[in-house]
Amino acid sequence: MRYFVISIFLISVFLSGCSTPPSSPQKAVDTKTSQRIKPPEIQLALSDDALLYSEHGAYNWTERNGDTEESVSVEADTPTVIGARMDAVELKPEEKVAIKFDSDSVPELEVFVHLEDGNTEEVALEGNTIVLPSDIGRYIYEVNGEWPEGTASYIFVVEIK
Repeated sequence: MRYFVISIFLISVFLSGCSTPPSSPQKAVDTKTSQRIKPPEIQLALSDDALLYSEHGAYNWTERNGDTEESVSVEADTPTVIGARMDAVELKPEEKVAIKFDSDSVPELEVFVHLEDGNTEEVALEGNTIVLPSDIGRYIYEVNGEWPEGTASYIFVVEIK
């Protein structure tokens, strides 16, 4: 009888432990803080001054005000997942895209292109400008910026026609 009670107890502990749903990752620590504390918005300008649409990727940002400091960390899907749900902007081969921000600060930049075959390549920067590929296709770009206040990524998608 004692073994029966112990068996029932162990089975109930096992089942209750296995039935607990996994916790989902938190997208932002505090919604109000994450809406107020954000990295600069990116401006992706073409040669005719038209702007390309982009979406934020993940970012970590800290704002200091005197002795106080507030930080926010926002997770995001991978650039390929974000790019897959974005509409591509049709552009000409080898068009130039200037990367600017709505603040006076100048971040250290890295740009990557996520190719249709699943490969990722670093894109050469000429100042804060990139040159789009000459080959026809859909390209997901990831711009990573690093400022003294934190880091941020931005995603945009082009289709070379």
